[in-house]
Amino acid sequence: MRCRAGLILWVLFQALLSGAYTGCLLGVVHTFPAVEQLYSTQMLFLVSALSTGAASVVFGTLIAAPKEAERLTVVKGAHYWLPLVELVLVAAMLFIVNTAGATAHQQLVGLLAGRSALPFWLGFIAIGLVGPACIETYERFCAKEKGSAQGSRALGIVSEGGVLVGGSFALDDCGSGLARHVSGSRVM
Repeated sequence: MRCRAGLILWVLFQALLSGAYTGCLLGVVHTFPAVEQLYSTQMLFLVSALSTGAASVVFGTLIAAPKEAERLTVVKGAHYWLPLVELVLVAAMLFIVNTAGATAHQQLVGLLAGRSALPFWLGFIAIGLVGPACIETYERFCAKEKGSAQGSRALGIVSEGGVLVGGSFALDDCGSGLARHVSGSRVM
């Protein structure tokens, strides 16, 4: 019972962090006018917040109470799909922004091939979305030996940590890069 109460407090704490994360994302979006009015932006932020929240819960539980983590099947199941949905939404948003005019295209090039390209592609896409999706897919469909709980726990920690690190890259480096590109000055 004590572990369950601690888990509930952890989830509440993570919900607050998820709200703060979404607020930070919304604070950055005004620096990228082509994205500001897209409905897909709100959907992307919602999915991103859900994904980050689920990753935080599973990550914390894998570290603090590994046996309890085995019972998080609903959260793990939902979290398997969230990075995949986020990838689709990011691709759709990039496509929509690219077709929104010359200014939008220039801003997008600044993100994809400018100073923010490495954090975007390596940090956000590879570490934060593709890596965790590959690990989760491997665990779900390819892992033949279910007896290696320690290996599965380590893969889970790496996967969930990747989502959290990828979100950090998206907020810090890519958001600052967008602001630098749009304003022409360095944003701290």
